[in-house]
Amino acid sequence: MRQVFNTALARSPGPRSLAWAELAAFCEVGLFRPLYGKVVFQFWTGGEAQMARAVERFHTAVVTDLLLHNGNPTLARHVRNTHKREVRSGYVLTKEHAKSKNKIDCTIASILAYEARADAIADGRLKKKRRLVVGF
Repeated sequence: MRQVFNTALARSPGPRSLAWAELAAFCEVGLFRPLYGKVVFQFWTGGEAQMARAVERFHTAVVTDLLLHNGNPTLARHVRNTHKREVRSGYVLTKEHAKSKNKIDCTIASILAYEARADAIADGRLKKKRRLVVGF
């Protein structure tokens, strides 16, 4: 997995790219739900099967150039700190060990943001409503 991310780091963003740094965002659902209501969704990263599927979709987007890295140094460092662990349903990403001071937050946030984008596309939240304009 790290090799895939490092390959993405070396590539220049193209017109289809999404800036990983812009995707990487942290929020506490409990704080944002009262402000934004139905547009805030929860995704539990502790569920190995769900997280493994999200990691696989993100990995596929990277290797097919659907998602490219914009060169953000913090994200690059967090990607380098990431280790993969095999689980029954695929791979999940972890720190080297539980007490490691090397952060991986931006890597995980990027995966979650990409997953949220896919969910929004799948359930139609991003569809533009068509309006009829009548002129006289």
